[in-house]
Amino acid sequence: FPVTIRSQMDTVVMATVNYDRSDKITNYLRLNSGLEYVHNGVRSTGINTNVVTGMQSVTKARYADSGARTHMTSAYAQLLGELPQLKANVQAGARFTQYDLQANYSLRNPWKLPYNSIAFSNNTLSFDVGLNKEIGKIAIAKVSINQAFRNPNVDDMTKVFDSKPGAKLLVPSPDLKAERSTTVDVGVLWRKDKAFAFEAGAFSSAVKNLLLDRPGTLNGEDSLMYDGRLTPVYQLKNVALGQITGLYFNAKFRLMQALWFTGSVT
Repeated sequence: FPVTIRSQMDTVVMATVNYDRSDKITNYLRLNSGLEYVHNGVRSTGINTNVVTGMQSVTKARYADSGARTHMTSAYAQLLGELPQLKANVQAGARFTQYDLQANYSLRNPWKLPYNSIAFSNNTLSFDVGLNKEIGKIAIAKVSINQAFRNPNVDDMTKVFDSKPGAKLLVPSPDLKAERSTTVDVGVLWRKDKAFAFEAGAFSSAVKNLLLDRPGTLNGEDSLMYDGRLTPVYQLKNVALGQITGLYFNAKFRLMQALWFTGSVT
């Protein structure tokens, strides 16, 4: 049976501060705005315990063994407007985000990595535009375009645990970018007497800068000594594109006075 048991512990501390407000500019125009700050701190440890003697020793943690942290600061603004003459509502918003990540490895880290810290920093602007318009008395047409993003996180940047001596040493690329998507959504909503509603629509998302691991170099070398073996270097890089397309259907109707049916298919 095993002489030692390896235990890994990951502790995450998160702190957020939000400020949101809503201002009525005119009878038909409202401005929503706000600020947000998010901090994440990750502490990883790895311990080997001898089940016979109870002696403990340091072993590989899942993430950076001297701690990792991320900071995200963002500001947003959104305009909501009514167009009574056109029987339509419009919205337009934007969000600016500043994000940075720092992960540190001890000088005696069990991976024997040729570096002791990694970092990522990025500024990103995202947006959302939408229009709802009444068609007759029972239908509403909807269309929206929005852009979203995902910054590399602690898992992306410090997943040395995916490495295998002699086969693969996975390290982050120094010039990573945020993954980004642009989505178009078109739909129609039918409703009557607050007792029936049916919605059908289609969406399409184009995704770019997807992260995949590919053969790379570190300090100009394509292979390095890792855990006592010469190991090829792999890097996370923004190399992939994606397309997501779909249809959706939502329904809600009253069966009896206090009994409703709801369902959705995507």
